[in-house]
Amino acid sequence: MTQSFAPGVSSPALPSISPWVYVSFVVYFLLGYFLYAALAAGIGSMVNNESEAQSYQWIMMTPIILSFFLMFTINNTPDSMMATVLSLIPPFTPILMFARILQNAAPLWQVLLSFLLLALSLWGVFWLNGRIFRVGILMYGKKPNLPEVLKWIKYE
Repeated sequence: MTQSFAPGVSSPALPSISPWVYVSFVVYFLLGYFLYAALAAGIGSMVNNESEAQSYQWIMMTPIILSFFLMFTINNTPDSMMATVLSLIPPFTPILMFARILQNAAPLWQVLLSFLLLALSLWGVFWLNGRIFRVGILMYGKKPNLPEVLKWIKYE
């Protein structure tokens, strides 16, 4: 016997969620977390104090904000070419590909490809952070600009 909210009204049924959804959530959460944490670490290695870091926060925040805005469009047409391409771009992947998985609109090969691209981009951000940190930590007192950071990356 089910307990009802009101006389004559039965409780709503909970939707069943596939274990694949749980697995993909954990993987996208961890890879996305580490990607954005690595971006934050890179920003932190370029600057000397918090007020300088705030001016570079757009590097991290823009993809997250765009992902949420694009998610509304992708939810309407999750099988479209735009949804497929955007969900494979690593900064957008944790949010957009997971939204497509929830709608059963992403084939397995696209999900596995997005895992691979996200992991490779995470490795690339770690590598760039190492290059930036190596030079940036020695540049105390000077606020860097983008051309100077690019020189740091090329510096041997």
